[in-house]
Amino acid sequence: REIAERPGDAGRLGRRLLRLAQTVFRVRHRFERAELAEPRYLRRMQQLRRRLQAALSLGAQLPWSRYAGRCQHLLAHEARLWTFLRAPDIPLTNNAAERVIRALVIWRKLCFGTHSPEGSRFVERMMTVVCTLNQQGRNVVDYVTASVEAAMRGQCPPSLLPTPAQK
Repeated sequence: REIAERPGDAGRLGRRLLRLAQTVFRVRHRFERAELAEPRYLRRMQQLRRRLQAALSLGAQLPWSRYAGRCQHLLAHEARLWTFLRAPDIPLTNNAAERVIRALVIWRKLCFGTHSPEGSRFVERMMTVVCTLNQQGRNVVDYVTASVEAAMRGQCPPSLLPTPAQK
């Protein structure tokens, strides 16, 4: 958006990049609503991918190093932008991940964080456990209790990995 708000060539390129991104989302949503067959969806996405590569290549040559650098960075990692095509279970955005960590960020701000590296590690690990178990619909207290009991017996803790029935 920042590039799109520039005057001249940079602004035109930015607006082109925005339109391409919006089109990717529209095509993906049409596919998810079963309005596009998979072969047509994949062809359309490959066309959009080529157009995006071309636009980023132009952007990499902009006289403003800030914007040229952004385009060069995106080109260098361009394959990662399209991971959702190779792995259909990967969403188009990271919104789900952002929603998960939002509660953690708010908690950290409200409690003023931790006061030691050990406390930070503990919070990181417990928040990982809580978020993972919540996503799997498992009981956090049961898991922590089983983990403490296993530690007291010198055994391995229960796995955080979902069982086949939970997948």
